[in-house]
Amino acid sequence: MGRELAEGFPVFAEALDEACALVDPLLGCGVREVMWSEEEGAEERLARTEFAQPALFVFQYALARLWQSWGVTFGAVAGHSIGEIAACVVAGVLSVGDAARLVVARGRLMQQLPEGGAMLAVNATEADAVVVLEGAAGVAVAAVNAADSVVVSGPVGEIDRLAEQWRERGVRTSRLRVSHA
Repeated sequence: MGRELAEGFPVFAEALDEACALVDPLLGCGVREVMWSEEEGAEERLARTEFAQPALFVFQYALARLWQSWGVTFGAVAGHSIGEIAACVVAGVLSVGDAARLVVARGRLMQQLPEGGAMLAVNATEADAVVVLEGAAGVAVAAVNAADSVVVSGPVGEIDRLAEQWRERGVRTSRLRVSHA
């Protein structure tokens, strides 16, 4: 994630270095090595929330700096999930250092949550999803991404059952790859 950008664009590499210099000591390892490792088990490590969130943040920050170097000026910024923190840095609301502390703490805290949950993206309105969820134990709407796009989370068995139920109705779903839900 980002290796080719870092090799091809010095501005991206410098911004990545800046963010990694702040994240790495807090994380206890090099986030760049986590992102770029080709060792066995590297993908599983990167998928762990405690590493994925800082990796996404440093990538997003470096990407924004690259766009700025091309003359892109942001009239407004927005983000989703960990992207909200990168958006706050770009908007000048948070410093890179404050954001580094926040993303590392957030990733660690989320990693400590019990495993076993699952998330499912559903092409449905929130109202339609709530109706289907009425009989589902421990499942709730986790995010409303658009008028006809929601994410539900809950126990794996219930999420699998609901995915099949939606598919039978012709509703498109996609299981999200997350370590915690």
